[in-house]
Amino acid sequence: MFFHESCGLTIESPFAMPGLPECGRSSAAPDVHVTISKVGEELAGATAHGPNWQATPDRLLLEIPGLCRVMISSGREVSCVSADGEALRHLPAFMSSTILAALLRQRGRLVLRASAIASGGKAILFCGASGSGKSTLAAALAAHGLRVLGDDICVLDGDRPSELEVHGDGSRPRLWRDALLGLGVASRQGPPLRPGLEKFHTTIGDGVPASPLPLGAIYLLRRPGAATAPDIVAAAPIEAVRAAVAGAYLPSLPVADSSDLRVAAALASHGDVYHLGHTHEFSSLTQAIAQLSAHWSTIGLGDGLS
Repeated sequence: MFFHESCGLTIESPFAMPGLPECGRSSAAPDVHVTISKVGEELAGATAHGPNWQATPDRLLLEIPGLCRVMISSGREVSCVSADGEALRHLPAFMSSTILAALLRQRGRLVLRASAIASGGKAILFCGASGSGKSTLAAALAAHGLRVLGDDICVLDGDRPSELEVHGDGSRPRLWRDALLGLGVASRQGPPLRPGLEKFHTTIGDGVPASPLPLGAIYLLRRPGAATAPDIVAAAPIEAVRAAVAGAYLPSLPVADSSDLRVAAALASHGDVYHLGHTHEFSSLTQAIAQLSAHWSTIGLGDGLS
């Protein structure tokens, strides 16, 4: 068996999951068990549906087209079945993204699609859609001596603005081939996320489970073309709430007891939520990092750059 830890959950699995930090076997029971077992084609009593999923407040049936079918139950159990063993080679990539997010959502957590680094003893998040540059920015900041807290999934929790905490997934940045080349870190390339995909695990960062840190700031990344040069603009409180909703993983998944509203309300009062516009050109990263460093100095996060 293999043991991993991410976002505070210990996971026992019959196969390794390169995208998640490893941990040793503990005397305590793991939080999540992964098994290869029979999974039906329909979820009885489903109250929500999507193109490839069916859900109740405590169960999610996920069909990964052409690969496998997965049942995620009560934030504790993951059962998967595949037409052939070869297809299961693709599963670890989903375990460290959609499946992990579903486990956390079933536990009532607000899960943001974000990368995170640590500066000034606090967590700094970069939120955005797939392809917005979250991982590339985190990898570039890691080259300046900052610790990567998470690559794709961050749990945000807390009832008051001063109590908001971030628990990153602890994963190292996962980068497309052009990003590895553009950052000059091709030597840090690891195996592909799944067979045939030109996106890779890397050896950037320490790859150990991340402990929760107080929230320092959130940057909402603009899509390519939305800005011609790096710029940082404060977001209005309502934009912060919208970001918490729009930037969440699986926002339409029904859950029995969600923390979304109370965390979003605390985030609206926190204040340190910003738009970060950048050109998505590797040549602009130096300028973006310089602007971030200067901005952190003004909001009490230090620069921490080497």
